[in-house]
Amino acid sequence: MERVSEAVASGMGTVAFLLISSAIILAWLFANQVIEFLSDSWTGLLDGKGFDPVPFILLNLVFSAVAFYTGALVIIAQKAQTRTNKANEEAGAKHREELAQFQTELLQRNTDLTEQIHALAEKMNVLTEQVHAATCGRPA
Repeated sequence: MERVSEAVASGMGTVAFLLISSAIILAWLFANQVIEFLSDSWTGLLDGKGFDPVPFILLNLVFSAVAFYTGALVIIAQKAQTRTNKANEEAGAKHREELAQFQTELLQRNTDLTEQIHALAEKMNVLTEQVHAATCGRPA
């Protein structure tokens, strides 16, 4: 059921959905005597009865249209935000991976340098002992 609702929400959250729905709504309205309604509204306006007589059908139609488009646009915005968040997460993960790799390389270089320093220190110790033996081992 969740997959079905996600698929429906995904389909509703497109500009194509808005355009197709708008076309269907307009065709439905014109097929259901919009022209006659507008003619009656114009006559009512000229007679002083107002352009949208009680029960304010035109006003209800406007509110319904606003609710429809608002809902569809919210879904579109949420989908766009989801794509942005996903792209940001992927970029962040890639950046963290690159940083980890760089830190590993730096740590390896540091380890190599430490080993070289240790080897040099051992050689220096041997040389120091040789110099000490050579200089201190002579009879005075």
